[in-house]
Amino acid sequence: MMTVKFFWRVVLGGLAVCATTVVSADDSGFYADFDLGRATYSVATDVHFPSDTLSAVDARVADTSWGVTVGYRFTPHFGAEAGYVNLGSESFPAVDVASGGSAHGTASFSSGGPTLALVGAFQIGYLEMFVKAGYLFAHADLSVAGTDGATKLNGKVTMNTPAPLAGVGCRYEFSERWHIKVEFDHYDGAESGMSTGGGNVNVGTLGVGYLFRGD
Repeated sequence: MMTVKFFWRVVLGGLAVCATTVVSADDSGFYADFDLGRATYSVATDVHFPSDTLSAVDARVADTSWGVTVGYRFTPHFGAEAGYVNLGSESFPAVDVASGGSAHGTASFSSGGPTLALVGAFQIGYLEMFVKAGYLFAHADLSVAGTDGATKLNGKVTMNTPAPLAGVGCRYEFSERWHIKVEFDHYDGAESGMSTGGGNVNVGTLGVGYLFRGD
């Protein structure tokens, strides 16, 4: 299995190669993409109340993700992107282990935010391979609703934290301006800070995009 460090080395190495390639700028300009896919990650989080701590331990989040991106190609092989990604949401049980489960409830978690990235690409005919590296400025919400006997427990935790992102994928240009793409992205610690466990998010997407070529 490819490690996270090796994944980052591949992405950054690909960006370096693409950035130093001397090319014409015939395909430079703006483009826009819309992506739809699947985000998977786990959440291990505690929400503290005066007499209880409700924990959602190693809860698996697997939900539909979507994103929009606007990019600019400085050359056919190098560009930059800004966008927004929604990493989905999920609900799962939460219990107070110390109380033997008498305090329990439901936790709901969601994450997403704006992104900035540098992109390197290499074209072979109508097929383009690309790598990207940047940051997701993650906004994560965790809310818990539960009870401890007759006592209601309601709480919410919100975190904003930058999370490094890396991605690889390919595009196929089926017309002069339109393309479809397949992409795999890794977000490192997109919900860290409110989590007592891992915070890495993996997302696989299918997308469609439009290139605003100069006439």
